[in-house]
Amino acid sequence: MVLDLFENRELYFNMHSGFKPAFEFIEACISGNPLPGKYEINAEKVYAMVQEYETVPGNEILWEAHRKYIDIQYIYRGSELIHCANIREMPPDTVYNEERDCLLCSFNGGMQLKLDTGSFAVFYPHDMHKPMCMADSPSKVKKIIVKVAVQE
Repeated sequence: MVLDLFENRELYFNMHSGFKPAFEFIEACISGNPLPGKYEINAEKVYAMVQEYETVPGNEILWEAHRKYIDIQYIYRGSELIHCANIREMPPDTVYNEERDCLLCSFNGGMQLKLDTGSFAVFYPHDMHKPMCMADSPSKVKKIIVKVAVQE
């Protein structure tokens, strides 16, 4: 898991071949006002989703983890808490949905990251995460999530 400000993005370009195009897409969105939806960047290897929502109490959200994709979650506007934990802490009865590339579960534990406008987090397959959680009060959030295939 990585938590940083967008201005430091170049530090991560060499971590994976998909990170540079992912951050370039985010950079192009920053100067505009991206509409919610799915955006192809590099076929199945790198794609993005722009979402708008209001954060909710953490107990209303399930934990998730992915096997095929790394998540880069950038806060375009607003702020939210994202809970995170190592996948080894995931309950053993959790089922993987291959079509959605998603493990979903309920879990008590982990740590909280606060992301504000201009910050991003990177979640690898071993990082369970629970996004969309409110900090002190509900916040309207616009987020860019870039999915980078683990297999280069």
